[in-house]
Amino acid sequence: MRSMALTRLLLLALSWAGPTSAQTAPHPFGECPALPSYVAQSLRWEVLRLPNILMCRAMRTEDGAEAFALTFSSESPLRPRDRDRAERGMLDGKEVQWYRSEIANDPTLLIREALIQLGEQRVVHIMVRTSDAETLAKYQQLVLSLTFSANQDH
Repeated sequence: MRSMALTRLLLLALSWAGPTSAQTAPHPFGECPALPSYVAQSLRWEVLRLPNILMCRAMRTEDGAEAFALTFSSESPLRPRDRDRAERGMLDGKEVQWYRSEIANDPTLLIREALIQLGEQRVVHIMVRTSDAETLAKYQQLVLSLTFSANQDH
């Protein structure tokens, strides 16, 4: 899937660049959404800022593994297919469609992706990867509880 190739490229860039430090000018896609207080001790953002992309990776503090990732950009890397439709959810009164995805060398992973249109030229691509359905549902709910208003066109 094309989105997986872009995600891998972004993850490679993130691992090479490491977490970013303070910057002088605001990023065109704003900041990562605030994590709810109930997960503040268990998750932290790892951020990668590129000229036209803001990538926010929610990392588990216990083991450093990624819980989910949000990629803000003007164009989505995800090209959803009807046959990959999975769960539906709600975010700020709008329906969100989740799509199944897979990694060829690890078919045991449960992967869900979604797109949320934030404004005229801004979308967020969401990816959740986990090994069990309970954790998948937990992270999907968490993502849908985030507030993306700081990243929207005004």
